[in-house]
Amino acid sequence: MSESIQLNADLGEGAQVEDLLMPHLSFCNIACGGHYGDETSMRDALESALKYGVKIGAHPSYPDQENFGRVVMDISLEDLEDAIMSQLMDFKNVCRSAGAPIHHVKAHGALYHQIIIDRTLREVFLKIVYLVLGDVKIMLPSHVCAKDLHLDRSDIIYEAFGDRRYTDHLRLLPRSEKDAVLHYSEEIENQIANLIKEGKVVSNSGRSHSIQFDTICLHGDHQQLKTYFPILIQNLKDKGLL
Repeated sequence: MSESIQLNADLGEGAQVEDLLMPHLSFCNIACGGHYGDETSMRDALESALKYGVKIGAHPSYPDQENFGRVVMDISLEDLEDAIMSQLMDFKNVCRSAGAPIHHVKAHGALYHQIIIDRTLREVFLKIVYLVLGDVKIMLPSHVCAKDLHLDRSDIIYEAFGDRRYTDHLRLLPRSEKDAVLHYSEEIENQIANLIKEGKVVSNSGRSHSIQFDTICLHGDHQQLKTYFPILIQNLKDKGLL
């Protein structure tokens, strides 16, 4: 359970919501060309993060803009390694020119889930991250165990999701399933309030589960974000949760 909200969001993805979200974030994860992004979008997101003092993270993915990085690609490990290396190098170069320190890395979409279940892929991913960016933290889903990944707890930022439905195993309900994404301010507010007050989340079966987290993610590409987010923030402030 957390005493206050540390929000994070996946940004630089074409939704142009950086200035809407950034004042309320502790962490941001900036797309670096795999599923979306180029030097201009990275630089714009970085400038906003620096303006509001938000910790900056790289958000690499499968090199698959057609599917927005949300499908596991049929790609050789060597080609994927090259793609991740290229994304992180590009991001590092933009950050260096902007004078922006890199705090963490969060894989995007299908890659985010695959590095948890595929040990070889995870080892390659972590090797590249530490080789290119040095001693940064890794943002991961709440259900994974640091020891199982051969990481220290201090290496990890655990995240829960404010706008996604969970299964009873504390995995995200696949986007192909009905109600996988929470669309309305009230239901997102309720999930966040439950996380903050109780350290729990209600799964798609209606059961309540304890969950560990350091930060709560809201997706920057959420279709209703510009409508619900101002309402959400005000309601959380009114309840003393922000």
